[in-house]
Amino acid sequence: MIIEDSLYKPKFSNGPFARSLAKNISAIELNGLENGKARLGPVLQLPSGAQIEVCGEGFNDRMVKIRSNGKYYFAFRSDLG
Repeated sequence: MIIEDSLYKPKFSNGPFARSLAKNISAIELNGLENGKARLGPVLQLPSGAQIEVCGEGFNDRMVKIRSNGKYYFAFRSDLG
């Protein structure tokens, strides 16, 4: 089941979960806002050492929304440790 609210980019995120990635991870980019709602973009790799911030729930219970370099992504919770 897809959680529709997860497709919105947060207006802000607070940084208590900011960290550096220990390994490369796959992530789905959120892009192309339409009526305030983001579209799913390509699957790509975020590199080891990238600074990320957990900023919301994913579109299912295995995913989480993250931010890195001002862009938003969905990533697997298990990849974040």
